[in-house]
Amino acid sequence: MSKSGTPEDALTAAFAAARRTAPEPEADFLARVLADAEGVQEGFAKAKVAEAAAEARFGTTSRGGWRGVFQALGGWPAVSGLGAAAVTGLWIGVAPPERLDATAQQVWGEDITLALQPDIGTDLFPDEEG
Repeated sequence: MSKSGTPEDALTAAFAAARRTAPEPEADFLARVLADAEGVQEGFAKAKVAEAAAEARFGTTSRGGWRGVFQALGGWPAVSGLGAAAVTGLWIGVAPPERLDATAQQVWGEDITLALQPDIGTDLFPDEEG
């Protein structure tokens, strides 16, 4: 565009013409989209009827127990993310990277050590030496 605001090239004129005339979808495409939407709506209605039948049969819906916990947390994707974070935290706690000790000492100002030795009062492997 020039400083006066008029289109200078054919491409700018073509874009302006395309903005003025919006394309209309074909009738058979719209019919297919509407048929698909009606099928999805029927599926929702069938699921709602099945849920009502289960509630009438068992007294409550089957969202209790672990399913309810998983659903409250956000489903399996969220639970798998929490599990991965827990395993990562455990791994970093058991076998920390070399520089993590120095960083922790700078943050807390003291050396923190966690001893992971079982003390159950019996020898687990009495035949082993060392």
